[in-house]
Parts: sequence; C-alpha cells; structure tokens
Amino acid sequence: MILVVDDETLIRELVVDALSVEGMEAQGAASGEAGVEIFQADHDSIELVILDMLMPGMDGIETFGRLKEIDPDVRVIISTGYSDSEQTNRLIKADVKHLLRKPYRIAELIDIVRLTLMD
Repeated sequence: MILVVDDETLIRELVVDALSVEGMEAQGAASGEAGVEIFQADHDSIELVILDMLMPGMDGIETFGRLKEIDPDVRVIISTGYSDSEQTNRLIKADVKHLLRKPYRIAELIDIVRLTLMD
C-alpha cells in the first residue's frame, strides 16, 4: 500500500485515485499526525509514503522523522512546491528517496512511484 499524506484534499484524493487507476493500493491521510498514526498501525503493509512538506501542525520534516523512528527503512517521496535548497539538502541527507516538485503531472508521479518501489 502507498500512504499519501497531504493536507490539501484535492491533491490527496487526486493522487490516491491516480495510483488506484494504475492498480496500486493507496490510502490518504489529511495531516502529518494522521499519517504517523496510520503508519504506526500498519507500517508492515505500507511500501511507500508520499509526503507533503508544508502542512499545518506536524510538517513534512517532522512527519518524516517520526516515520523513520517507526521504520528506519521507510521509503518516502517528498511532494513540495517549496524550493529552498537547504531544506532539500536536509531531506536528501535524511534518506528521502525522491523529491516531487509541485506542480507535477500524474505521469511524472506514477514514474517516480514505480522507480521508488523498485529501489
């Protein structure tokens, strides 16, 4: 399963639907806190997390850290419109598999998901 953590309902639902159309099981979470809760309960069946960086409350950086505490081998794609290279470098050093820059096309999303699942 792929967990999609994004506070923007439209984006979250679009990504879940696009992955489902491609035959991938996906579930959405509307916040970092909800994403961590779902991952904690079911991390053995979650192959990948697509994580928005900028969210109210627990942001993507904090959420990523919590996910890594639960499973150090978690695969994460960060989805962001944020272009700060310092933040990007921090995430890459923290073992984020890929960065997906918003706005992106669905074909790009699917390609990066497939590539990440093959890693």
